[in-house]
Amino acid sequence: MQHRLAKMQVDIGWERLRVVGAVARAKSIRAAAGRLQITESTISRQIRAVETRLNVDLFERTPAGVVPTSACVELLSYLVRAESEIEAGIAAARGVQSRPEGTVRVTSVPTLVTNLLAPAATIMLELYPELEIDFIGLPTDLSMMQREADIAIRLARPSADLDAKTRKIGHLVYAAYALEGVDGSLLPWATYVEPMSHLPQAKWITDHTRQTGEKVLSLRCNDADGLIALIKSGCAKTLLPTIVADRIPEMVRLQEYGDLPNREVWMMVHPNLVNARRIQVVVDWIEQLFADT
Repeated sequence: MQHRLAKMQVDIGWERLRVVGAVARAKSIRAAAGRLQITESTISRQIRAVETRLNVDLFERTPAGVVPTSACVELLSYLVRAESEIEAGIAAARGVQSRPEGTVRVTSVPTLVTNLLAPAATIMLELYPELEIDFIGLPTDLSMMQREADIAIRLARPSADLDAKTRKIGHLVYAAYALEGVDGSLLPWATYVEPMSHLPQAKWITDHTRQTGEKVLSLRCNDADGLIALIKSGCAKTLLPTIVADRIPEMVRLQEYGDLPNREVWMMVHPNLVNARRIQVVVDWIEQLFADT
């Protein structure tokens, strides 16, 4: 029996299993093809070959894309671990002091990616030309243990992916901002949509306007980038992280507001990647960015 299983694994091949894992993560053959830089027809053939060899259906084909079956989800949990172990082995073989090279996938909320991480990352590419950084700005949390990202920056103590290496690296300090040259005292407050009213900065605006009677703009956004656009239009003021807003030249901080909120910043790293040199240099760079917050 063990011989038959070993022969089955050899017949399937790691590359085909890697294709299955990529499609399962992306839930799209087209997206997986772009990531792996192979054709969609090649991916379809690889999937059929694995399904035939295992005698199971791995994906359901729908008009919206492909949906992993329960068998595929079970297989993916093992593929993720195998992939992590292979990467850990490669990192160990190269040695942790080797020159940083390869891709690092970093995820955080869109406003930090757009206004802080991506603009500041050019220095990393100058220092380490063989390093590549993929920034993934999403309002939802990607799974670290499923290898959807290598490093995650979260704005609260993580409650999932607890096997990841996790530590607090700073705070987001908030202040009130308006467009330069506009009297902020005359502007209404811009805030978030109702599902995000629990955020500390949104709660502060709600409490403040109830107490003072200041107006709230009838336009609401689901992320800070939308609020920044409203500030730049000159029609409102809002609370923003100082580490972001102080870097936007046309915006000014309003000094008349006190007792403002702050949020913890946490970093998570996949446990099998902490010794990889490419991960270490990006982790050090991110920590430095938040060191003074």
